[in-house]
Amino acid sequence: MYFYYYFRIIPTENSWCADTTFTQTCNDERIPNDNPIDESIMLLEDMLNHQTKIPTEWHTSIHEVDQKFDSDAEVRLALQYYSIAKWFEYDFYHNEQRRIRVYCLFKHTHGFPWMLFASPLRNSSIMSIKNFKSTHTYGQYGANAGNSRASRKFIASQIQAVLKVRPHLGAVDIKNDMLSNFDIKTNYSKAWWGKETAQQDLFGDDDEAYDSLRWYEYMVHATNLGTCVVIDADDGRFRRLFISYNACIEGFITGCKSLLFLDGTFIKDRHRGILLSATGHDGNQRISPLAYCVCNQENDVN
Repeated sequence: MYFYYYFRIIPTENSWCADTTFTQTCNDERIPNDNPIDESIMLLEDMLNHQTKIPTEWHTSIHEVDQKFDSDAEVRLALQYYSIAKWFEYDFYHNEQRRIRVYCLFKHTHGFPWMLFASPLRNSSIMSIKNFKSTHTYGQYGANAGNSRASRKFIASQIQAVLKVRPHLGAVDIKNDMLSNFDIKTNYSKAWWGKETAQQDLFGDDDEAYDSLRWYEYMVHATNLGTCVVIDADDGRFRRLFISYNACIEGFITGCKSLLFLDGTFIKDRHRGILLSATGHDGNQRISPLAYCVCNQENDVN
């Protein structure tokens, strides 16, 4: 059996075809415009390096004294957005659970005056900014500023919507997206854990799901008579699961050909298991599932 694949290259934003070479050109070598103010044409390299998609509200997430926040976690998140948008680093000074005091990372070494102090209102959980100095000099220290505050939780919050339509998004893709969208450089490990956190927020925790299998087995036997569920464990450690619902069994016996098709696929999570399936064909050549197995590898025993 032969399979033929056809590919069509469609140019999209931030993507460029091969066989195109760009050479770096200094500012003095740029071709001038014909406009009267003698501006220069922006090179393709410059446009690619300045296509960040930082939301406008990040620049104003912190903006004035007496600004209110619902919780201290919201203040910390706003600080993270603000530092990434404004390209600077900050550090906590006497960091407390409800009183937040932060300074520019270079306050003592270079005298940068930026600072913020927030504390809760009396008899309330609402946080309020009590002191805020927004003046900041970036200079040479803004090259990679804001990058360290891009935690795995921040990355997870930014890629959740993408994971819904691109579930196979890899850590390298996440690194590239963070660089092109927010001009944030992150390492592979942080990108990988960011995806794990996002998947956990979207689909639940894998470990908790495996721990719930015993409860699931009990409920299936109690509510779906005739269903076969077998959980194989080794000293309490999950090994494999076999499940065949009663409706699938009856459907195979009464409406399918006496022929089984076996197949398997990888489960792409941190446990890296295998999902095996046994399916049949009914009289209309439609697939009819019969049984499933979750195990560690595809072999004769499983």
